[in-house]
Amino acid sequence: MPSIIKKMKDIGFTEYEAKTYYHLLKKKYFTASEISALAKVPRTRIYEILNTLIKKGFVTKIPGKVRKFSAISPAFAFDNLVDDLQTQLQNQKQEIEKLSTDLLPIFQEQKENSDPLDYIEIVREPNRINERLNKLGDETKNEIVTMNRAPYAVDFDKVAARGKVNYIKGIKYKLLSEEKDMENPHFIQFLQLWQRVGAEVRIAKETPVKLAIFDNKTIILSLPDPISHQSSLTSMIIEHPDLARFFRKIFDSYFEEAQPLENFI
Repeated sequence: MPSIIKKMKDIGFTEYEAKTYYHLLKKKYFTASEISALAKVPRTRIYEILNTLIKKGFVTKIPGKVRKFSAISPAFAFDNLVDDLQTQLQNQKQEIEKLSTDLLPIFQEQKENSDPLDYIEIVREPNRINERLNKLGDETKNEIVTMNRAPYAVDFDKVAARGKVNYIKGIKYKLLSEEKDMENPHFIQFLQLWQRVGAEVRIAKETPVKLAIFDNKTIILSLPDPISHQSSLTSMIIEHPDLARFFRKIFDSYFEEAQPLENFI
């Protein structure tokens, strides 16, 4: 019995409702006091429970001088319950769609009255930074360029062991890294994997910042904390084509002076 009671509770019955229906199935009919004693439901609650089960379609009341109650066959009762749930779900779906339509104008209005600096987003949590990087990557149509330096969020050992990098077919990639990172053989393997998928990879003596540019429209500029000197980064995500083109010129100047990856292998 305990497992059946639990299953009934899982689909929305209270414990008293589940126990009452379960025990009502054992005999053709019961009086309220009989089922109260058998199901161990307080007598002060039994009529409330029985009336709820009648409304749900699991119990029927038998007419007569003495009020008696009988369980409706599970085959019918649970079929009716499924039908009711489907109807509720459909009604909720319609209400949700209506709410979406009603609330959309409010959202659009606040977009129109947005802050003039809404194109700048500050992100500090590593997971959030990776999430935004992945989203921007998915939205990119033509090109991604990156200027890299430590600290890195990538586990180069795992990527090297896996033997592949996450790239989007049809996107042009340019990667610029620092000489000091070439001491790590797994980092070199990481860059080689990018070369195999068509990326242009070069190594600079030093890179001034950690930077990614998407389609010359959006940039992510990641800077270390100058006060605490910890390895954590603060990233600025800026959707501004003019600024993106400015940083792209800086990137290109470093990229042109950098050496091919082959010189370090």
